[in-house]
Amino acid sequence: MKIGILTFHSVANFGANIQSSSTYFKLKSLGHDVCILNYKDSMNEQKHKEMAGEEQYELHQNYFETYINQSPVLRNNDDVAEYVKQWQPDLIICGGDAVLLHEHNATPDRQCGNPFWLTWMKDIPGPPAACYLSVSSRGSDFSEIPEEDPSTMQMPSLVPATTKFLSASLLSL
Repeated sequence: MKIGILTFHSVANFGANIQSSSTYFKLKSLGHDVCILNYKDSMNEQKHKEMAGEEQYELHQNYFETYINQSPVLRNNDDVAEYVKQWQPDLIICGGDAVLLHEHNATPDRQCGNPFWLTWMKDIPGPPAACYLSVSSRGSDFSEIPEEDPSTMQMPSLVPATTKFLSASLLSL
């Protein structure tokens, strides 16, 4: 099965690296063709470089470039949708701490409607199955989501194939 993982994988944060790597390698060990969807919004990327320092940031990036199969850099919903259309995975797993944050007037990765919300899947004919795995939205004030754009809250429905896949995979752990 072809599986795309969408998470905060490339931040210079050991917890994010362990979460994304362990999910990636477990799925690989079960025989799946796995790819990290390499979403990086440029504003957040620069912020993480500054916070971690250039050396630590580069070490984290080099780890992923060396050991993890990643898509090309994807900067927005359109890039993610286009890559998924071309690659045609069977399943998208979106997860990780804080992927569903919404902070008004924050960087794009912390606002409703970014690629982690999976709203881009509506643009894909016959989209892959999708699921959320260990997600949080801690500290989010969802009352700040603009009423004039309720479509940003529409997440794709989880198809039965996802549940079937995850149940079968968890039984084989």
